[in-house]
This record gives sequence, structure tokens and C-alpha cells, in this order.
Amino acid sequence: MTSLESWHEYFERLSALWAANQTSSEEECLLAEHAQSCSACRQAMEQYRQIVVQTYGETGSPVGSSGVASEPGVERLRAKERLFTDLKSRVLLPAPDKIRAAAGNGKVKPRGQIRQPILSWAGWAVAAVVLLGVAMGASQYRLTEKRSREVETKATAIEKEIEELHRELARTQNELHEAVVRAAPDENRKLEDLKAANEALRQNLANAEVARQRDASDNAELRDHLRMLKSSLDVLQAEKANTEVEKAGLSDRIASLTAEARKSQDEMTRIAARNDELSQQAFSQVRYLERQQKLLATDHDIRDILGSRSLRIIDVYDVTSQGEFEHPFGRIFYREGQSLIFYAFDLDQQRGLKRGAIFQAWGQKGEGKEDPLNLGAFYMDDPSQNRWVLKVDDGRALAHVEYVFVTDGSRKEGNRPKGKPLLSAFLRKTPDHP
Repeated sequence: MTSLESWHEYFERLSALWAANQTSSEEECLLAEHAQSCSACRQAMEQYRQIVVQTYGETGSPVGSSGVASEPGVERLRAKERLFTDLKSRVLLPAPDKIRAAAGNGKVKPRGQIRQPILSWAGWAVAAVVLLGVAMGASQYRLTEKRSREVETKATAIEKEIEELHRELARTQNELHEAVVRAAPDENRKLEDLKAANEALRQNLANAEVARQRDASDNAELRDHLRMLKSSLDVLQAEKANTEVEKAGLSDRIASLTAEARKSQDEMTRIAARNDELSQQAFSQVRYLERQQKLLATDHDIRDILGSRSLRIIDVYDVTSQGEFEHPFGRIFYREGQSLIFYAFDLDQQRGLKRGAIFQAWGQKGEGKEDPLNLGAFYMDDPSQNRWVLKVDDGRALAHVEYVFVTDGSRKEGNRPKGKPLLSAFLRKTPDHP
């Protein structure tokens, strides 16, 4: 790293040396390349060139002039060249290839950065030396032979000034070296910080690369998944289109079936009505047939009973104190030792009777307290006449019965009557015919 830390300070000094023709061809190429992109350095080069032009004239040249000079002038020119050579060695200008490498690595600090006072003063000192040399050369060319002694005196003074400048330059070099040494720890620390930051950036870059590769893999998987989803979507859309077509067909079919179902429902309603009508007719026919069969059976029983020699017809009723018949009442057709038919009317019309009562007939020898015989329960024979009937065909049981009575109860009774007696009659009477 060069002791001149500023990039532009280096080129300012190089511009001053270029104006005095003290630069090599490689340095001139480097300065020309830099001047193409730096307006400040171009301006500095122009200023130094104007100083030389004003000193030597339009066609003059500070060094290497072809004019004839006196021998003392030649010696002074050689002393000036030695001064510039010594100045270049003390300034420690970096090699052009190192400057290009530093510029390529980005280590040259940009214009406008805070410069140290010592470095700036050193730049002005170098510029002063260059200008002094230019002035000395100009005075040498303007001297004539008549003023050679005065020139020698002035050269001696100039040499003293140059020696003073050498001492000043050495002091400046020492101060510059001390400043560089003081700045070295900070630069090392900054370098370490930059290395750490660079390592962190490299690690972050590696992590970012890993994350990028992972994201790329995930992105590829997502693209594959997206393609699969698109394929599935196409299949589903095709199936949806087919479903819509099938749905339209099913809607038409449903409408047709609904119309047929409505027709069938109307037909079923009509058939149900007809069925109800036929059921009523069939029920009426059944009831008519049952009635006819019952009438036939009754007619047969009546013929047998009425034609029997031992027939007894017994009216069963109660009479009030005013001589009126009370409800209920009945009639018994009895063939001794063979059969008994007991017709009772208005059994369910008596006062205080429970709803759903069951009427049973009992028989015994007399009105004594012996156990009665359960002859059975009455059933409704003719609702229009509210007629109930009980039939007994057990001749053996009837042979021991002389007294018959009827009871009511809430349920069918067992071997002993529990309800209230309603009707009663004696069967052992004289037959009602000769």
C-alpha cells in the first residue's frame, strides 16, 4: 500500500512532474488514462501547463530545450534534474502497475473523503518544489552572458533553498511515516472488520445459495404439482361437462317420470276411490250375508225351539210401583234339558252403569246361596233394537238350573258373580202350550 493514501493526491503530484517533463512514458499513460475519467486531474494538468507556458513562452520547454546555454546554465539544469530525481525518490510514488491493481481491487479511496492535514501539506510542498524548479529553469533561459555572475549568485541561493526544501521534505516524510504508523492499527482493525464482514457476506451468500437451491427444488415441485392440478382440473371440467349433460338428461327423465307419477297418482287415487267403493260394497255384501246366515241360523233355532213340545216362553221384566215396565227387560225361550235362548233389551240403558260393562247370565237350583253356574256373556244381536242375546246348548248344565239372573260388571267375571243383578226368572213353569 502507497504512503500517499489519496488517489487524487498522487495524480496531482504526477501532474506537476508531467508539466516539468519528469515523468516516464508508463506514468504518462497512467495519467492520461486517469485524466479521461477525472475532471479535477485534467484541470490540475492544465493549470501546471499554463504555469510552464507563462514561464518559458509558447514554444518553450522546461527541460531538454534545444537552445544553446552557457556552461553554468547546463550545470544548473543538471542540478535541477538531480533535485527532481531525489524528489521523486523521497515522495515514494507507487508503481503504475500497483496503482492499477489497487484501483482494480477497489482499495483507492473516493474523491471527497477527509484528508489528513499532513498529507495535504506534503502535496503542496511537492508542488512548491516543482514550481520552484520551473521558475529556476525559466530564469536560467532568460539570463544572458552579461548576468552570469548574478545567475550564479541566484543559483547558490536556490541551492540553499533546495537544501532547505530537502530538509522540509524529510521532515514531512517523517511526519507522514508517523501518521501512517499511527493509522496502521486502525487500518488493521478496519481490515479485520472488513474480513469478518466479507466472511459473513460469504456465509450469507452460501446460505442464500442453499436457500435458492431449496427454493428452486420447491419451485420445481410446485410446478409439477401445479401441472398435476391443471391436469386434474381439466379432467374434472370434462367430467363436469359430462355431468351437466347427464344432469340435463336426468332432468328431462325426472320431468317425464314426474308426469308419469302424477298420472299414476291420479290413477291410484281413482283406483283407491274405486277400491273404497268396492270395499264398501263388499262389506255391505258380507254384512248382508252374515245377517242372512244369522237369520238362517236363528230361523233354524226358532223353528226347533218353537216346534218343541217342552217349550217355555218366559218374559222377564220389572214393574214400578205405578205399574209401568222398567228397563231393561227380556224374553227367554227354554226347552227343558236341551237349550236356552235369552233375549235382553236395553241392558246398557240402566242408570249408574259403567261404560264398557259386560253382562253375564248365571243359573242355579233356586234363589238359595249355593254357588251359581256361569251360563256365559250376552252379546249385541241387533243394534237397531238394542237387543242382546245369550244362547246355551248344554242340556246337562241346564238340567240343574231352575233360576236364571243377569249381572253387570266392568270385566268378565269368573265362577262367582260380582256385579249387580239386573234381570231374573224361574225356568220351572208349566209349558205355554198343551
